[in-house]
Amino acid sequence: MPKLSINDVEYNTEDFNEEQIALYNKVMIAQDEMQRLDVTFSALQGLSNTLVAQIVEAGNDASDEPEA
Repeated sequence: MPKLSINDVEYNTEDFNEEQIALYNKVMIAQDEMQRLDVTFSALQGLSNTLVAQIVEAGNDASDEPEA
């Protein structure tokens, strides 16, 4: 297992007791989920920006059409 740094103190995770291992695993799950949410957020932000640009473009296209 890797080393872990907490408050500038390095811990060798191989020396963890059962409780520390369980807590460490929960930290890893939480960090994985945060990373997944960051990717999701970035994708949704990009989609939102694209859709906003399409709204502006659709408005410009509508103003170019001759009035009936």
